[in-house]
Amino acid sequence: MREALIARLTALGSLALDFYPDLASTDDPASGFALTVYFAALLNRVFPQRNRFTVLVETHSWKDYAHRVRVMRDTVVSLAELVAAHGSDWRQLALQADQAAMKLGGDGDGARFLVELARAGTGRGCHRGPGCRGGRTHDRVSGLRLYASAVEDFGGLVTTYDPATPQIWRVPLRDHVRASVHGDGAARRVCWSPWHSRRILHPRLEAHGIAFSRLRHAAKSIDAQAFRAVAVKFSAAPFEGRMRAQLTGGWHRRCNRPQEGALWVPIAQPLARLAVALFEPHAPDSLLLGVFNACFEQKEHMEPYVAERIAREMLEKDPRLAAEFLRKCQQDAEFAASPVARLEFFLRRHASWDARYNLYPVLRIQTILQ
Repeated sequence: MREALIARLTALGSLALDFYPDLASTDDPASGFALTVYFAALLNRVFPQRNRFTVLVETHSWKDYAHRVRVMRDTVVSLAELVAAHGSDWRQLALQADQAAMKLGGDGDGARFLVELARAGTGRGCHRGPGCRGGRTHDRVSGLRLYASAVEDFGGLVTTYDPATPQIWRVPLRDHVRASVHGDGAARRVCWSPWHSRRILHPRLEAHGIAFSRLRHAAKSIDAQAFRAVAVKFSAAPFEGRMRAQLTGGWHRRCNRPQEGALWVPIAQPLARLAVALFEPHAPDSLLLGVFNACFEQKEHMEPYVAERIAREMLEKDPRLAAEFLRKCQQDAEFAASPVARLEFFLRRHASWDARYNLYPVLRIQTILQ
């Protein structure tokens, strides 16, 4: 489809590219172009997670308005004509993609599948040929003559293009990408928090069309994987009104008893990739964009003068705890030098400590729940 669309637009007088011309260095056209992988909030990445392709149409701002409208019209009409000619075949391919996605979790024989959640450019290309996998070291692109000049008012170089002098650029094109984040595609997901399930997740999953069910009664204790953060860093600025949480931590085995009202999300569904992308905490498009932030905010607090008294009582009552504390002071110089860390050692072992602090409210499970 891409080649056919570009051929039609070229015949109509447009210069259509099969890549987005992002300069590797924004102030240096000689640096060439680098393939950029955007996060799914920019929609052209949402649809591949829904087993569908997208076409990004962006006309150049240097062209006059009438020219940009004509190019957009040509693109829409060309796509409509291609749909008329190949729509039935494309629909069958789309249905096949949905069926394939339903098998990401395997067939119960223990097979594991990783779902690619994010990509990063490798910063390299290669000459076309056997084993190239589409990489190109150089490409010929129609461009404009340019000048680089220093501008004191802005403190750097400013690149100026000459629309009256077209020329051919032969510059690097770095179009190799690699997976940088993976998610376990074989595990089902359970949100064990009824509050999050009812107030937050239910409407979002319905809006996406992701299949899920609500537990009608508390489940028996199940073997699951839970994610606990050992460090949480919130973004310095909001995105679309929400603060993103970046977690450092890992999955670990944990017995859990999901309560009535918890949501169960099966992996055997057409939108399996999207479900994994939303629920994996390290995914760039996950629900950690402001949805679960309350789980990583410490609610309980103990004043230092109270914490010191409780710590002394705990040391007196529990010799093994006293030995563990002494050993940690001897082996960890940073811990021994930090009054805050020493008090937290006791607070985390006190009955008042919130055991769900920094615990991600989604489990990975293999059990089918009703």
